[in-house]
Amino acid sequence: MNESFWNKRFEEQPLLYGVKPNAFFKQELDKLRPGLILLPGEGEGRNAIYAATQDWGVVALDQSEVARENALRFARLHGVVIDYFLGDALLYLPPAKHFDVIALIYFHLPQAMRKKIHHKFIKRYGQGVRCL
Repeated sequence: MNESFWNKRFEEQPLLYGVKPNAFFKQELDKLRPGLILLPGEGEGRNAIYAATQDWGVVALDQSEVARENALRFARLHGVVIDYFLGDALLYLPPAKHFDVIALIYFHLPQAMRKKIHHKFIKRYGQGVRCL
């Protein structure tokens, strides 16, 4: 699934995954003290916006420009700021920082790529990061 696939999906059906955060994401995030979170494959921002409203610093990444624009608009409506990068996580990752959490929620990857991208995240951001 590439950029044009996701742009078309988000253009045809805005808020494709809804506005509420993923139930598992919310449940697990609510157990943690706020810090800095990375959300690859974040789409239209429902989890990023929730995290930001809970005092998390949020860095999001997605390859869909349409999803990014929708997420930033959604964030403004909620009065929060998220740092949202446009790019394919297999080719690009945001600048190295210390993330407390990396959340892979509905991060659609072919099975063969999952291990590769997980190793890439750990190598880039460190062993101490918590993954959801």
